[in-house]
Amino acid sequence: MKRKLLLLLIILSNTGIYAQCWNSISPGYQNISAIKSDKTLWAWGRNNYGQLGDGTVIDKNIQVQIGTSADWQNISVGAQHTVALKSDGTLWAWGRNNYGQLGDGTNINKNSPIQVGTDTNWQSISSGPSQTIALKLDGTLWAWGFNDEGELGDGTITSKNIPTKIGSDSNWKSISAGWSHTVALKSDGTLWTWGYNPYGQLGDGTLLGKNTPTKIGIATDWITISAGGDHTNAIKLDGTLWTWGANFSGELGDGTNINKIVPTKIGIETKWASVFAGTDYSIAKKVDGSIWTWGYNSSGQLGDGTNISKNIPTQIEITSNWLDIYGGYANGFAVKNDGTLWGWGYNSHEQLLDGTLINKSTPILISCSSLGINELKLANKSFRIYPNPVKDFLYIENSINQSIDKIIIIDFSGKIVYNQNGNHTELNVQHLQQGTYLLKIFIGGKISQKKFIKD
Repeated sequence: MKRKLLLLLIILSNTGIYAQCWNSISPGYQNISAIKSDKTLWAWGRNNYGQLGDGTVIDKNIQVQIGTSADWQNISVGAQHTVALKSDGTLWAWGRNNYGQLGDGTNINKNSPIQVGTDTNWQSISSGPSQTIALKLDGTLWAWGFNDEGELGDGTITSKNIPTKIGSDSNWKSISAGWSHTVALKSDGTLWTWGYNPYGQLGDGTLLGKNTPTKIGIATDWITISAGGDHTNAIKLDGTLWTWGANFSGELGDGTNINKIVPTKIGIETKWASVFAGTDYSIAKKVDGSIWTWGYNSSGQLGDGTNISKNIPTQIEITSNWLDIYGGYANGFAVKNDGTLWGWGYNSHEQLLDGTLINKSTPILISCSSLGINELKLANKSFRIYPNPVKDFLYIENSINQSIDKIIIIDFSGKIVYNQNGNHTELNVQHLQQGTYLLKIFIGGKISQKKFIKD
């Protein structure tokens, strides 16, 4: 009976160790940044311009913590740069800066977070590939970075390397930066767009680009927006879904592959809760917690188990327990009600943290641990830990002819609570609180992991 109870506790802990792990995820082109529930910042994937922010330009196939701050509030990743807000309202940026997208007054790349200006009233941010759009608490709109198509909205096509105020209005509510166009909502529920427009992605009934915010229609009930590669998605107050712009791969979801130059209602459903426009695909969630995808699917970014593009919303993972959705260049991420993070699609730089470079066409579980997973071959047979549960000392039995390089213990939130270099096989865990932990054993450049319960 005691053995069965222990087994049950360990099985249950497999879910519990992920609970409340991630606050928000922001996928970029080939890298991911995320904020955990303890407000620490983590990143992984491509890092050739320092876009991870860890002080290097070395790619990471494990989750690495960025600095030691535990007050990160919001994050947005562009193609190769990242911007973030702290809880004190300050703005930070890092990564590629060739067009001034970091906003620090230079065009020099940065591989660790730098504060942008001294203002403490930033409210929200949205990164395009090489541009950044932001709102302040006073409802004013600001933009900087690449501007060849007027995507900054300042009436010019000149790039800016410092935050530049857009117009004089102070009733902006939400923003979304696409690849070369921008979408925004005002507090009165009106919809505004500007930037590149050859496929109708601005939704103003023309194919002409705009370099200042342009009001779209007369509706005052828009509540959610998302600007993609060359298309736009939005949801109204009544729960209806609307799309417009490029539709070469069915990314509008209207059952055709014909571009639309005005907002077009998708189906008759009135239960859409959130939506994301990717490069040429879309992800949406209904109020019942189900996820739906459509558009281009060469990398499995639709997550439906195929590589076949779809031009109508298609449900993935026939379950209704999804909480949040996030999309990137050609991959999708979602968090379930139990706090677990799942990802699918493009995996060129191990964005999905599964130890491969192979794209995935169905959602796979992504560890909440701080260092990813790269298991030793026959790891379960190579190491044994005992006793489990443990009260005072945890012992490691090593059955391979190699010394342990380092040992790390991670708590349920992903925080490192024990970090010791060297060949240690007796661990004093008396200081740990009761709960479930993850033990990481580093040896020969690889990792083995074991879960244990602290009494």
